[in-house]
Amino acid sequence: MGHKQSKHPEFHRDRLKKEGYVTIISHNKEKRRWLVLSDRKLCYSLSLGTPPKNSTILNNKFRVISENSSPNSIECYLVNKKGKTQQWTIKCETVQEFRAWSLIIKHAQRPNWDDPRGALNCKVCNGKFSAMTRQHHCRKCGQAVCKKDSKLRETIPEFGYDTRVRVCKMCAGKQINEVSETLT
Repeated sequence: MGHKQSKHPEFHRDRLKKEGYVTIISHNKEKRRWLVLSDRKLCYSLSLGTPPKNSTILNNKFRVISENSSPNSIECYLVNKKGKTQQWTIKCETVQEFRAWSLIIKHAQRPNWDDPRGALNCKVCNGKFSAMTRQHHCRKCGQAVCKKDSKLRETIPEFGYDTRVRVCKMCAGKQINEVSETLT
């Protein structure tokens, strides 16, 4: 049988965000590649117009580990389509190119969700989770919240959510940068 597509809106996004030539360092080898970042994945190919050679799904496991503006490089931790963990260093030729890629890749990161086993209380009202009070996750901040504190729905195009998804009361109406500032 074929792979069944999910009906959840977060799996139906794939708008192009940025593409261009960069140097990718993987396994201590530098390779010039055509890098493509869309709402759903980050992939590279040998050149413009050739099929992607390697790609990763942009989900909660995708992380930017570090940025270094002196060699214009961005270090990313990711899990590829086959489920293997990888670490890429994306090296840009100019500072402007580095800043553009850095900004757009950082905005592609989704928040880490609270561990369902570790979250005992709602982060908004502090109510206990139980068999009767189920926990949900805010798509903007990743916090575990109860149903009454996560009734609001918003689109979050920065994370590729083009349809309305669950957000908590604390994040509703806030911009992504405002949410990340309150979590740090």
